[in-house]
Amino acid sequence: MADILTLPTEYERSRGDLPAMPLINMFAEQSPTDNKLILQSRPGLEIDSVYPEGVPVRAVYSEAGVFNNDVFAVVGYNVYRNAIKVGVIDGDDKVSFASFADMTFICAGNSLWLYDGIMISAIPLPDNFKALKVEVGSSRLIVLDAGTQRIYWSEPLTIGVPALNFAEAESSPDNLFDMLFLGDTLILFGEDTTEFWMVWTADPDIPFVPIVGRTYPKGVISTGAATRVISTFAWITQTGQLCIAKPSNIISTPELEIRIAASTLTKTWTFNMDQTEYLAVTLDRETWIVNPLAPSLWSKFETVGLSNWEPHCYANGHFGSSHTSRTLNFGNKNDYSDPDDNLLERRFRAWLPTTTDSAVINNLSLKTNPGGTVFETGQYSNPIVEMRQSRDGGHTWNNWRATSMGKRGKYREMVRWLGCGLFSYPGILFEFRVTDPIPFRVSSVYVNEPYGGF
Repeated sequence: MADILTLPTEYERSRGDLPAMPLINMFAEQSPTDNKLILQSRPGLEIDSVYPEGVPVRAVYSEAGVFNNDVFAVVGYNVYRNAIKVGVIDGDDKVSFASFADMTFICAGNSLWLYDGIMISAIPLPDNFKALKVEVGSSRLIVLDAGTQRIYWSEPLTIGVPALNFAEAESSPDNLFDMLFLGDTLILFGEDTTEFWMVWTADPDIPFVPIVGRTYPKGVISTGAATRVISTFAWITQTGQLCIAKPSNIISTPELEIRIAASTLTKTWTFNMDQTEYLAVTLDRETWIVNPLAPSLWSKFETVGLSNWEPHCYANGHFGSSHTSRTLNFGNKNDYSDPDDNLLERRFRAWLPTTTDSAVINNLSLKTNPGGTVFETGQYSNPIVEMRQSRDGGHTWNNWRATSMGKRGKYREMVRWLGCGLFSYPGILFEFRVTDPIPFRVSSVYVNEPYGGF
């Protein structure tokens, strides 16, 4: 019995003509019972709010202790609080939120807006100031001026932004694209450098000062490409590498970096799944997912029928849709389907290389979770898993072959395919997929088990 190669991470490489090993709508986690990494399905999505605009949700936001943890959504230029419209903003850049306990600030590359619990109104800014990013730190409102090196700040717990309350990034003449306030540190991301400024209490007129010797010679690729994650931060540098905390801690793969360089959209954001925080990289036509505590284990999340995964932002259990005017959540833990009757396609590959000899595969089997369907009758009462084969490294494939995943309660069902045929160099590639709305876990792929696996 041979447990053949299944990668617990998305692997694609345009150079070298190596077999691609996609990992779609699944993710790897450590299993103490199997003493190895196994593949699990992501949950299905369901709709929780629908807005009338008919355009994508640009951003969602929720802050602990702010307005009862309510969820804000920006749809077009309209702002909603718990699906109730509270006002309108302007600006076409990525939307930014920050809050005091009883005030929420919003900007998107033009005016700066305040929500006071009743309505949204504009905050006066110095002449020609365009608010690209907003943060709150050390009890002050901090605003990044688009197309400049400047940040401005308010007096403590006030909303005004005086024209003389500003500072400029000092290590390089590059413009600032993004910023984060983390702990007691203000992080300024420029085109070519990243600076760290600390809270300064010695002079009430200068609330932040640069930390001497703490500048990275790496900037950020675009606004929205930096985000808080776990207890630190991640960002995509101007050279297209995804880093956590410092430039030497690169977690992106060579292929992801090629995709980043080719994409007009580069965005990082986080979401929670099974009480674990995940980091997402959204590009023009794909979304890559990784657990930052296991940064070598990448996967892709997709929505059948769309060019990308529908979610592209997240707050407090709610996803904003990149497709239309609605928010979504992960829904019922037993529902493995997406909205609009979309299938949730889980897909992965296994690879059995060879040298010059040929070999016969008499049987192929999955160590998985049969009998898990919740349907007793109908189309999904006897769900299936499909397999197809390629003998030339994935250039051509034969037809899909289906086998049963077991009716409800049939936990000892053998999930296998017989008579898979002869193969030789360069090896044989198997692809598996499940689209029926059932739980799907994979621990191993076996070939040529004795007695057909019985």
